[in-house]
Amino acid sequence: MKKNVTVFIVFVLVFLKSCTVTQEIHFHKDFSGKYKFTYDFTEYIKVLGEDERIKTDSLMIAPEDYQEYLNNLQINLSSIKGISKIKINNDADAGILSFSFDFANLESLNKSLKYTSLYNINDIDFEPPYFEIKKRSLYFIRKPVVLPDINDANTNSDLSTNILKISFDKKPVEIIIPDKDVKISRDGKEITEKGDIENISVKNAEWEFKFSIWAYLFNF
Repeated sequence: MKKNVTVFIVFVLVFLKSCTVTQEIHFHKDFSGKYKFTYDFTEYIKVLGEDERIKTDSLMIAPEDYQEYLNNLQINLSSIKGISKIKINNDADAGILSFSFDFANLESLNKSLKYTSLYNINDIDFEPPYFEIKKRSLYFIRKPVVLPDINDANTNSDLSTNILKISFDKKPVEIIIPDKDVKISRDGKEITEKGDIENISVKNAEWEFKFSIWAYLFNF
């Protein structure tokens, strides 16, 4: 099973240049919330149908390999206290894989991020991203990651897209993110990071979301 999981994630990294990976994290007032991961490789499926050479590529895996990866993911997530309502969608034939779950608190979310990361393979040394509360602020911490060399992949780098969305029921008083790739919504309740996975992976992210003292005293 581990071999298939590794092959799956290497496949994601290599062909990400024609795919979109979207991670969405929404926080409720008590810092419980919902996580959703969507891997959209419809563009790759389209190319696959047009190029016979790709069909014989050594990285091509069968549909059942996707399911094995997702089954393994569900086992790991189910073992985490505070993770519930796990939903998995395997529509690989159409180029869409997705999963979602609810988390009860930051501890359960942080534990889950180890398994939801694209970097969770043997040959990549990485520290999973995590959230923590200091005083009246919520911080998102993500250390740089050294990726395998995927520049030789015969793909168009302009098509590479990695999206991270973090949103809140309650608007933070202030959001401190010194990164031009991160945009804040008009209502101030959601931030979106969008860019190439190779560029994002080398960044040292330390994002701060400030909340008022009343939010803590009265549960927002």
